[in-house]
Amino acid sequence: MYEPDNEWAKSAPVEDLSSVDLRCNHEADLFAHNTSTATVFAGDEVGFRIVQDYEAANGLTMFHAGPGQIYLSRADNLETYIGDGDWFKIASAGPLNNTNWQLTGLRDMNFTIPATTPPGKYLMRMEQVMPMPTGFSPQLYISCAHIEVVGQGGGTPTEFAQFPGTYKREDPGLLLATQFDNLDQYVAPGPAVWEG
Repeated sequence: MYEPDNEWAKSAPVEDLSSVDLRCNHEADLFAHNTSTATVFAGDEVGFRIVQDYEAANGLTMFHAGPGQIYLSRADNLETYIGDGDWFKIASAGPLNNTNWQLTGLRDMNFTIPATTPPGKYLMRMEQVMPMPTGFSPQLYISCAHIEVVGQGGGTPTEFAQFPGTYKREDPGLLLATQFDNLDQYVAPGPAVWEG
């Protein structure tokens, strides 16, 4: 949702869990009117990719330890919608095993739009969460896209989230004593994944 000259802003994490930046990152709503809408078919695989990094030394991968999650929020008008409605989770990529995360070192997070997703326009939100020890703020790396879902529908999404509002600093999914140990006990923040 950003113009190319604003790479730093969307690369910086959101740490304030009470901020509207939790929706789509810093000042994303300023660019909604210039953002194209992609048509996607329910049941198809889509994804988010890192295409530029403001610090070349960091490479073009997700190098922060933590899970990635995908949310959808229905919108009548994507040019004016600011993400203040309900969000439902459609994908989550958590630990790979007890000591590693699925997304570490990858450029992409790919996932499937549930086959019964109701047709219509949505704000699609990707977050990578870097949980932190108690006393530190978790870091959320967030980006959004405009999509129009095409398909038969028939499903009814459940368990909604609000941003801000759903995530709290004391959530177990945002707190970890260590980011590379005992990950088999990890529970991601937010509602359960709606599979359609």
